[in-house]
Amino acid sequence: MQILSAEHGSFHAYLRSLDALDYYARVKELSKRFGGIGRTGAFVFLYCVNEETPDWTER
Repeated sequence: MQILSAEHGSFHAYLRSLDALDYYARVKELSKRFGGIGRTGAFVFLYCVNEETPDWTER
């Protein structure tokens, strides 16, 4: 988190830097950046922070 804050100014700014990516690219980026997060964890996180996510059955 400290590295993200140093690179982007805040975690929120980091999330905004992912806005140009589609859902699947965002999941890939989150999974790469945070080793313990898989596809489902990334979906739940994005859903919980009110980011755009596909319907559960379509992901």
